[in-house]
Amino acid sequence: MATPNPPSSAPSDLDIERFETITYQQFQRNAANLNRPFIVGPALTEAWPCIRKWRQIPGNDSQIHEHLNLTALREYAHHTVQVADCSTRRYNEFDRTERRLGEVLDLWERENENSRKLYVKDWHQALLLEKNGGKQDYIYTTSDIFKDDWMTHHALTLDPPDDYRFTYVGPKGTFTPLHRDVYGSYSWSSNIIGRKHWWLVPPGHTDIFRIRKGSEDMVFDIRDLGEDVWKEKVKVVVQEAGETIFVPSGWYHQVENLDFCISINQNFASSHIMPTIYHNLLQSQARVEEAIDDVKIMLRDHAAKQSGIESGAVNDDVREWEVEWLEQVQSLLEMDAGWGLRGFWAMVAYNLQNPPVDASLRPSDDYVHAKLRPLVEDFRHRREYAVLEDLRRLVDDVALIVGAHSST
Repeated sequence: MATPNPPSSAPSDLDIERFETITYQQFQRNAANLNRPFIVGPALTEAWPCIRKWRQIPGNDSQIHEHLNLTALREYAHHTVQVADCSTRRYNEFDRTERRLGEVLDLWERENENSRKLYVKDWHQALLLEKNGGKQDYIYTTSDIFKDDWMTHHALTLDPPDDYRFTYVGPKGTFTPLHRDVYGSYSWSSNIIGRKHWWLVPPGHTDIFRIRKGSEDMVFDIRDLGEDVWKEKVKVVVQEAGETIFVPSGWYHQVENLDFCISINQNFASSHIMPTIYHNLLQSQARVEEAIDDVKIMLRDHAAKQSGIESGAVNDDVREWEVEWLEQVQSLLEMDAGWGLRGFWAMVAYNLQNPPVDASLRPSDDYVHAKLRPLVEDFRHRREYAVLEDLRRLVDDVALIVGAHSST
């Protein structure tokens, strides 16, 4: 089964469309059909409570991005947050620590030299509010165009609940290195305060940013290559305060804060990109298997020795060593990016049975089922389906809903 790639865009097609307001039908065209980024004006966010709370009323200066009310964040001072130190690189990210938000606010307010490089990232603000009896609506309301989200809709049902909703807070100059969102998911980002500088790379132009040919690793900072290398292939845009940007599936991107910024962000996925996510997940699994292939050999040879079967012998029976091997692979896959095959199929099953939004804001059931049937039929030929009984039952449940052919 061929891996589906998100459609690429030619350099001449790189202008980002801007909307004052946007309908679900317009979103469908840009997200599902064209896989293109777009920006929506402040009308989408202007009624959000956080706009009123986190912005100070401007004085003589009318530039909203220069008026950040850090004091308003004090009510969340007890939240534990991820803090990136943008002065210290660690592999393909910046060095991260966990701190209380109040501690970081103290450093920013003292205007300590080192504090200017601290960037609060992946703060699960909405989730932490909900765990304490609050609601996301206390901060913001998800736009109708983004509500068909299979990821957080399912993650909130887990024990403990999880989500892909994040708040980012950071001074001018802090940034996020070049990356692609988890397994090729979509994302949206709304600037509450300040402006951001975005570099967006269409799927067809990613190879020039790989550290070497065939590598999965990308350059850390796109600017290190020199603009002449990428200027005809990358879309560069400034996102103003109040604006929301949509990042399509498979688009690598890098983001720098041009001012002290606060943004609300969410990774999400709908049925449109389930094939992309599925195949990206399998590619990640293949890399995990390759990395620990020696474990597979050890388990197989030990089992052969115990049973008296010649080392390396294979038959169609399910053996304990193979169960153990596949379970180890799934465990490492989950540790790598939070998902394994169980997580993927559980998300699919849950959203088929409990759609995240009413029918007017999602594709038809026929469309969704047509997207998923080839995935079910492909997976039924994999060893995980034969060996892992609980996973097989889960996929068979999905098959009944989408009308996939029987594996027998």
